[in-house]
Amino acid sequence: MNPATLKQAGKVMKMIGDKETSEEHLQWMFKTGALSDLLDASPDAFDREAYRKVLGLKPLVSRPGSLLPVVAGGGEARIAEIMAPRPFTSHGITVDTDVFLEPPHLALRGAGTEHVMSGPILLEKLGDKLYANDSEVVRHLSLLQKSGTMVCGHLLRKELKGMQVLNACVLEALLAHPELIPDGWKVGRTYFWGTVLMNGDVKLAVAYLVWEEKAGWIKYYDLLDSSWRQNDYAAVVDLLRAA
Repeated sequence: MNPATLKQAGKVMKMIGDKETSEEHLQWMFKTGALSDLLDASPDAFDREAYRKVLGLKPLVSRPGSLLPVVAGGGEARIAEIMAPRPFTSHGITVDTDVFLEPPHLALRGAGTEHVMSGPILLEKLGDKLYANDSEVVRHLSLLQKSGTMVCGHLLRKELKGMQVLNACVLEALLAHPELIPDGWKVGRTYFWGTVLMNGDVKLAVAYLVWEEKAGWIKYYDLLDSSWRQNDYAAVVDLLRAA
């Protein structure tokens, strides 16, 4: 086997951060040998469902068409298609993220504007989580935001480079189908950094989704010159969290 790469190690660190794993939890994994045992395990013989059962965790929900590892005869791993009743709690919609109509007084023209095209995206809701093409959409905060430090929009945009940020086409689709929006998103604001526009004052702006008690779900824009706080999230697709 080839040695692990720094990129793979970075994904592990990102997962630890996204799950907000405590220092005590990590120390427990080191002291008990739980992490060491997992690293010693053979990938070909690993049974995730059995592993979760031993840890007292709930079984994973199987999705139709999902690919899960199954141990075949001789200890060789094969990939099997698991057919199961569809567990999603709402119908899905397909969004063409490449086609964007400019809103009034804002333009996708000028230095710094951007529209990240991701092709067709299937949006679905499972429980109180939103999924895009089978991967969970998470609300991301930078480390500075988590520490309570306000972050300038221009700096935050740079930090989000390389992440699977969603664009304004997805925001518009969610406004048209609010049944897909997780209830947990009613706390704070959710920004769609995949589309950055220019307003009439030659200022860059990004759209966000917010819940207001009287009006329901509303779309607003913030200038990148503004500061982002602990309740200002970025809508990001986490490819490590598959349904």
